[in-house]
Amino acid sequence: MPFTGSGWTINFRPDLLQGRHNFNPDGDTFKIALYTNQARLDLLNTVAYTVDGEVSDSTYTPGGREAVSQGIFQPGVNSNGPDIPQMAYVTFAPVVWPLANFTARGALLYNATKGNAAIAIADFGYDIANAAQDFELKFDQGDPAQAPVQVR
Repeated sequence: MPFTGSGWTINFRPDLLQGRHNFNPDGDTFKIALYTNQARLDLLNTVAYTVDGEVSDSTYTPGGREAVSQGIFQPGVNSNGPDIPQMAYVTFAPVVWPLANFTARGALLYNATKGNAAIAIADFGYDIANAAQDFELKFDQGDPAQAPVQVR
């Protein structure tokens, strides 16, 4: 079984509480690597970036592309108490592989600044094949519930 679902890797939450990741736009360097259906990424055992099962093609560079943070946001407040934000999230600019000629099944978001520490796995649910067209990962900029990194 190539993927066991999408979500946070086992080490992300403790890393976050220990202050390991800096999601500010001028903070750490985050990357997104793409994987085939042969990858063995899972939420309990993937703790760092790996080349095993990564996409291999002349239009793809191992390690993936940089995911540029758009900042940390705190929308809304709790209407039942003091004005304390109940959620914080970070999102990233779209990541594009121009004129891609590969098939990807999922992705790994990781922190290249901090030992390639794995943050999240995304299982696309099916293989996405590209033939000389842009492959783009978009992060919802307007819906905090769809943000790749959120703390509630």
